[in-house]
Amino acid sequence: MMAAYARMARQQLTPELAERLGLSQQVINDLVTEAIVIQGAAHEGVRVSDDELRTTIQQIREFQENGRFSRDEYVKVLRQIRLDPGEFETEVRRQLLRRKMENLIKQGVKVSERGAAAGLPPAPRAGAGRVGLRRRPSPRWPRCRWRTPTSSRT
Repeated sequence: MMAAYARMARQQLTPELAERLGLSQQVINDLVTEAIVIQGAAHEGVRVSDDELRTTIQQIREFQENGRFSRDEYVKVLRQIRLDPGEFETEVRRQLLRRKMENLIKQGVKVSERGAAAGLPPAPRAGAGRVGLRRRPSPRWPRCRWRTPTSSRT
């Protein structure tokens, strides 16, 4: 993340610049969001299958030779960036899980007329179900309680 900001600013990222940009708080916010998403996925039973993980990794161009996935290239590239395949696969699985949860949440968001006028996407069609967060603590998941179509109030 720090390197990305340095590239965007086209200057060396110093601790002072990072503080001015509020990067520490952004990193903390991202970590908290990630933890909440992972907890929510576990609570809802959302997971990434081994086939989904394998397909995603095999589609990464850096791991291909002549347009086809190469296990040797996969290991070589990960070795070059000093990353263990298990660590890499865990990270890819986490990213896929987050994307799945974000999609579920987006599908359940209802947009008001003002939001629609501002260019936000329309609400899902009737019967599509909703996923939402309620601030009330739950014994199974103390920070938030996920609402599903069977437990939501309209």
